Amino acid sequence: MTGESYKLDAGKSSNRAVVLIGGNGEINGTVNGDLVLIGSKATLAGTVNGDLVTIGSNLNIYSGAVANGDYVSVASEVKGEQELTANGEHVTLNTFSPAVPVIKEVLTNIVQLRPMSPSSRFSWSLLIIALIVRSVLGLIIPKVFARTETIIRDRPGPSLLVGLAVILGGAMLSFLLTITVIGIIALPFLALALFILNILGGASVSYSFGKRIAPQFAERRSAVYVWIILGTVVIWTLCCIPIIGFIAAGLVSLLGLGAFVIYLVDRYWSNTPQPQLPTSAPREPENPPAVHSSPLALPNVEPAIVIGAPRAQFLPRLLANIIDLTVLYVLLHSLHLTHATIPVWVLYRFGMFAWKSSTLGQIV
Repeated sequence: MTGESYKLDAGKSSNRAVVLIGGNGEINGTVNGDLVLIGSKATLAGTVNGDLVTIGSNLNIYSGAVANGDYVSVASEVKGEQELTANGEHVTLNTFSPAVPVIKEVLTNIVQLRPMSPSSRFSWSLLIIALIVRSVLGLIIPKVFARTETIIRDRPGPSLLVGLAVILGGAMLSFLLTITVIGIIALPFLALALFILNILGGASVSYSFGKRIAPQFAERRSAVYVWIILGTVVIWTLCCIPIIGFIAAGLVSLLGLGAFVIYLVDRYWSNTPQPQLPTSAPREPENPPAVHSSPLALPNVEPAIVIGAPRAQFLPRLLANIIDLTVLYVLLHSLHLTHATIPVWVLYRFGMFAWKSSTLGQIV
């Protein structure tokens, strides 16, 4: 049962296992199977003829409780554990019991098919923290939000694609670092970098949404804070809607992450010195010497100066190909067409070059 209440009175029995996810339970009878509690709150005074498993739950055990199988408790808050008679193995990993309320809230929200819940103290706490952090960022870097808002407004499609590429690239890089064993040391720094980018990206999206909702505040000094607060409240409200909440949270995360990465790339290129053409042509002498042309003489051709973008080196090309291959493989794997990776790779590159003169990885 998910998100509901379950009660088994004394003297009664259940002929199958009982799995309670994100709900409340009262078991005073006999469960002829396993009893599994995930993110739930329950009391036990009866008999479990199978295994008793609690994960991220609150469990009160009263005198007479029996588990004829194994007893396993992970990240749970269990009271009266000494009252339980367990005839199998006894395994407890409740070191993270202070995190039980958070785990319970998260599991309950997932069961309700939404990342946030208007009746959850945990969700309200996240909203308040997000408002404080984003308001402080608005005080520190208001110009950055103004520029990322322009990117979100003018280039939403590329922002989503870049955000997806960053997520997939981060997952691929984490995998490569893990299999090298020594690269595991860099995983916390990679996770921290993605976390910071996600916070900045989310603040940028909130700023953009708020500006569209209340453009009349543009002339006020407090416009940045008003827009960030309005956008954050709108996003939080969308996240409280079942199903739509997960879609909104995913799109906001990808859009903000991609827009901020594009901003960083644009800023890097704007700060890179570029070769410039000469601003003035050499002066000609006031009395040029006479030139006697001949019918067979070739015209005087000056060497042309061609200035283009610098050629990409090996590492950027390798990263671009990894991004392309990761995106294609994920799509083909979801369609069960991984056996056609090579021909699809060829068609993908041909199509992208015909359309954009570059692939997704090269754009990133």
